[in-house]
Amino acid sequence: MKVILLITILFNSSLFARVSLLPSTISGNDAVFSNTDNLCEHKTNKEEILTIVNSILNKNFETLLPAYKDGRLKIREFENDEYFLKTMFKLSHILKKTRVYYLDINKKLYNCAPDKEALTAILAHELQHIDDYQKSKTFGLIRLGIKMIGKKSRSKYERSTDFRVMEMGYSEGIKGYRNWIYKRLDEKGLKTKKCYYYTPHEIDLYQEGQRDFSNYYKEFCKKKKD
Repeated sequence: MKVILLITILFNSSLFARVSLLPSTISGNDAVFSNTDNLCEHKTNKEEILTIVNSILNKNFETLLPAYKDGRLKIREFENDEYFLKTMFKLSHILKKTRVYYLDINKKLYNCAPDKEALTAILAHELQHIDDYQKSKTFGLIRLGIKMIGKKSRSKYERSTDFRVMEMGYSEGIKGYRNWIYKRLDEKGLKTKKCYYYTPHEIDLYQEGQRDFSNYYKEFCKKKKD
C-alpha cells in the first residue's frame, strides 16, 4: 500500500506523460478553440486513432500487442482544456507482473487535430511511454516517477523518448507536430516545450545526421541572464 501511495504522489505531482493542449494564459471551457480556425484544419476520430495505434503497435511495439489484444492497453476518452493525450497505468497493479495501461485521448482533439503524419508520430511517442511502463518493474516505475519531478531529468527522459521515436522513422511527423503545437503556445509555454522536447530545428539537424544534442539544456532550459 505504501508503494502504491508513493507512485500515486510521484506520477500525479509530475503530470506524467501528458501532451500539453493549452497556451498557459487560456482558461475556461473551450477557450482554446475560440478564434483558432487556422489551427484546426484537420479532424480525426476515435476510429482513426485506433487504426493508427494498431498500425504503430504492429510496426514498432510488438511486445505491447498482447496487452492491446486482451484489453489491458485501453484507449479512453476525456475532455479538459489542459492536454491532448495522457498515458498512465492502473496504480493498483503496480506490484503485478501484468498491468493495465491507459492511453487517454481528449475528445476535443477530434475537431482540431494535427495532420495524420504528425498525429501518428505523437501517438508513437505516447506508446513509447507505455512500452517503458511495461518493461519496468515496480522500482523502475518509481524511478520513472522521480525522473518526471526534476526539470533536467524530465527533459532528458522526454527527449530520449523523442529520439527513440525518431529512430523508428517518425522524425518528420514529430517535427510537424512541434510546428503545429508551437502556434498554440505563449512565450512561457514555448520555452517549456523547447526544454522538454526536440525542436523543429534540432530535428532538421537530426535528419542531416547530427546525434549530439547535449547542449540543449543550456540553450533552452536555463534562465537567461539579463
